[in-house]
Amino acid sequence: MASEFAAISTVNGIDSLNTKLSNLSTSTGAAQIAQASSLVGKQVAVSGNTLITGTNGTADGAFNLAGATKNTTVTIMNSDGSIATTLNLGALSAGQQSFSWSGGTAGTSYTYNVTATNSSGAAVTATPYTVYTVQGVNLSSTSPTLNVAGSATTIPVSSVQTVLGASS
Repeated sequence: MASEFAAISTVNGIDSLNTKLSNLSTSTGAAQIAQASSLVGKQVAVSGNTLITGTNGTADGAFNLAGATKNTTVTIMNSDGSIATTLNLGALSAGQQSFSWSGGTAGTSYTYNVTATNSSGAAVTATPYTVYTVQGVNLSSTSPTLNVAGSATTIPVSSVQTVLGASS
């Protein structure tokens, strides 16, 4: 009889543990949804070097500099690889930087490259980001994804490198 009580106690303990794990999973999911929904209307940066123009032909880009620069240039290219324009951003500090370009055609995607040198003339590594404006949250998969302007593909919240703020 004592062994039957021990078995019942073990089963009750396992049921209690399963309930606690389920509650934890639910609260984690709710936190992910809350985090994703807080991004609606904001610009987020993900790995990539694409510029997506809005209805007014303006596009925002971002990049991360490994060190301070004396000269920083952004070269924007058309889809055929020809140069659309070059932006001279001058000297910048290390870390996240952003820029805006207003010479594009509405609804068109461009690519860009960042060239940066320090005061000694040595190259400084620049990691480019594609900037999207978050329009909504998609809850149809196991974890929330973001619906963004300029892309038919949703973006996992985990791929967001940084949040730039409200869209302009």
